[in-house]
Amino acid sequence: MLLTYITPQFFDIAVSPKGDILGITSGGQIWQVDPAGGHLPLARIQVFVNALEFDRSGVLMCAGHNRVVGISAVDGTTRLVGRYPGFASSGDMTFGPRDEMYATGSPGPAAEDTLFRMGRDGVLSSVGAIGYRNVYGLVWSSKLGVLLGLTEARELIVIDRQTGAGRLLGVLDFPGLGYGAAGMGGDAVVGMVD
Repeated sequence: MLLTYITPQFFDIAVSPKGDILGITSGGQIWQVDPAGGHLPLARIQVFVNALEFDRSGVLMCAGHNRVVGISAVDGTTRLVGRYPGFASSGDMTFGPRDEMYATGSPGPAAEDTLFRMGRDGVLSSVGAIGYRNVYGLVWSSKLGVLLGLTEARELIVIDRQTGAGRLLGVLDFPGLGYGAAGMGGDAVVGMVD
């Protein structure tokens, strides 16, 4: 697993099919991230976003509040893709083995997160309670065939795609908080903040 400290503070990060790392700040600024430093601001969007992920075709998918939107790489336009039913985006999304999207959602700041799944029809449906709060990182590992989650408290969990239940693998040993994760080939990039 590749770990990197990323500044400025990003709500989430995503890796494009070409391997570019993007991050989004609380103010809606999208950055191209260089793990060695020298980040480049790309665009500012006018909607709150705390989750980023590229779909298989290279469209940047974003979630915030109760919406999932796609952002065109060609002209930056956004389109509504789906809505969380009675929940808000907790902080991340990823695509599974059959191009289905998985996302974390929460009914409130003190509640445990719920796993959601969205198929090609754009309907977000609840899979089940994860059993952990603030699952801000979500990565599908094709190498392991599992859905991995990372909480703000650096808890690395395996999430059952059928029930939503999380199982603790361990606590990652780095200073600060876990604020996002993204798949990159066989590795994962983890965003952290002190």
